[in-house]
Amino acid sequence: MHSCLPENTVLLIKDSTGEVRRMTLCYFDGMLDGEPDYPALESVKVLGRSGWTEFVSVSRRRLWEGEELFCIRTRSGHVTLTGDHEMVVKRGMDDLVVAAKDIGTGDAAMMFEQPALGKSARPVGEAPMFRPLGVLSVIRSAGYGGAVYQVETADHSLVASGFLTRTV
Repeated sequence: MHSCLPENTVLLIKDSTGEVRRMTLCYFDGMLDGEPDYPALESVKVLGRSGWTEFVSVSRRRLWEGEELFCIRTRSGHVTLTGDHEMVVKRGMDDLVVAAKDIGTGDAAMMFEQPALGKSARPVGEAPMFRPLGVLSVIRSAGYGGAVYQVETADHSLVASGFLTRTV
């Protein structure tokens, strides 16, 4: 399985100081290229299904000839992934893990619900909540020229551009 996300996918990253930032997958280019000023992969965490989780690995590649990307759109946003990348969806009353190529209208993608602002608000990543949003369209495309990233996390989940996905 080669489930990947394009370089413009936004993740919520927590660094070793506890600072939470929105970063695209391009953030990992310095680490992957061995640049000395970049933190080690072990020093950052990413938001997953149960909260902050460790990265196991991140790799980068180009799409293979004819490989497609699937853009899953809801009323509140979209996420783009390769066809084998899995997402958590709600079909009827069932929560399922489904490959992007098998998602369609009628499914509901699980979107991260940002905590409310204020002094009594829970910190981002603490007991994350997700809400189902109906899939409005799935757009298939080929010929993407940018890099795609395969991410593995300790709990095999990842919030990618706000949507709950499954990692390898």
